[in-house]
Amino acid sequence: MYALIDCNSFYANCEKLFRPDLRGKAVVVLSNNDVCVVARSNEAKLLGIKMGVPYFQVKDFCKKNDVIVFSSNYTLYADMSHRMMSTLEKLCPTVEVYSIDEAFLYLADYLAAMTDLNAYGTKLKAIVEQYTGIPVCVGMSSTNTMAKLANYAAKKHPATKSVCVLDNLRWIRRIMQITDVGEVWGVGRRYKVRLNEMGTLTACHKDIVIALVDDGFTAKQLILGEHIILRAHNDNYTDIVVKGSLELFGVVASSIRRFKR
Repeated sequence: MYALIDCNSFYANCEKLFRPDLRGKAVVVLSNNDVCVVARSNEAKLLGIKMGVPYFQVKDFCKKNDVIVFSSNYTLYADMSHRMMSTLEKLCPTVEVYSIDEAFLYLADYLAAMTDLNAYGTKLKAIVEQYTGIPVCVGMSSTNTMAKLANYAAKKHPATKSVCVLDNLRWIRRIMQITDVGEVWGVGRRYKVRLNEMGTLTACHKDIVIALVDDGFTAKQLILGEHIILRAHNDNYTDIVVKGSLELFGVVASSIRRFKR
C-alpha cells in the first residue's frame, strides 16, 4: 500500500503563508524572468488563469482583477519543501521524495498506518498542515499509479475531505469511470488523444492486457485457445488459467520496451 502526499498550489501557498493579508486573494507565481504563470492559488484558478500562460497575455487581466503577482522565490520553496519532507519522515519509515511538493510513502510494513488507512491519511494531512501551513491532499492505494489517481480524486471531489483511499474495487471502478484518461499518471497529451480516439479497446489473442485477478490487477499476455490463459513474460511466474469470467480493464497499446509476441 502506498500513499501520495501532494501540496496544493505549492508555490502560491508558500507566498501566501507569510502574507496573512493575502488570505482569500488571487495569487500567481511566475517562472524565471517572469515569462509565464507556473503556480496559481485557488482564487486565481477560479478567475480562469491557465497554467503556463505567458504573463504578457494576462498582465492587464491581473491588474484589472487585483491578482497579486510574484516572481519565483526558489529558496523559499526549497525550505518549505524540506520542512514538509522532514515532517513526513517522522510519520512514516519509508518516504520517497517525488518532487518539490510531492512524496510517496510505503505503508505495507507500517502497521500503525495499515490498521486504519483513512484515519492515518487524515492524521498525515493534519500534521503536515500544522507544521508547514501548506494545504495538502492524500491519496492511498495498492500502487504508486493508483495512489496518484486517489490523490487526484482527493483534490477534485470535496466529499473525500482531501483524503481518498482506493482499497476496494467498487471505489476503484467508480473513480476510473469519472476520471479523464489524461489524468492517469504517465498518460501525456499525445497518448490521451490516441486513447480517446481508440475508444473501447478489444482484447485479441497475444495482446498484453490489464486484468483483474484475485482482487488485484495484473499485466499479462492474453492467450486464447481451449482455455483463456494469462501468461507472464517472467519465467518465475506460472500461467494463470482463467476458469470463470475474466474482467479486463484495458489493453496495452504501447510500452517503453518491446514485448515478445
